[in-house]
Amino acid sequence: MVRYGDARPGSRPGDDRNTLLLETSWIIIPLAICLAIFTWGAKIYFAAARPPPDAKQFYVVGKQWMGRSNIPPADAKSTSFTSRGQAVKLKMTSEDVIHSFYIPAMR
Repeated sequence: MVRYGDARPGSRPGDDRNTLLLETSWIIIPLAICLAIFTWGAKIYFAAARPPPDAKQFYVVGKQWMGRSNIPPADAKSTSFTSRGQAVKLKMTSEDVIHSFYIPAMR
């Protein structure tokens, strides 16, 4: 406090007031990098989260001790209600508590 207590401008070492360009670049460059990474990640996320328009849609409702869905039964000729590789969109809701949804044969 005794050594650097002098309040005159320029009396302390490193007291350079001409650092506006340096400080601005230390803020703008990392901000631009972060915004670029965020935009890239958001684009990838929304592309992966949005199902294709031809996806088959099913409704699933979770209740305590049970679940209900409108998945149609398989016909006699087929062993499943969708073809392999077809996109499926599940609209899931819950009537009481938070539930999980698990399809054992789906990888």
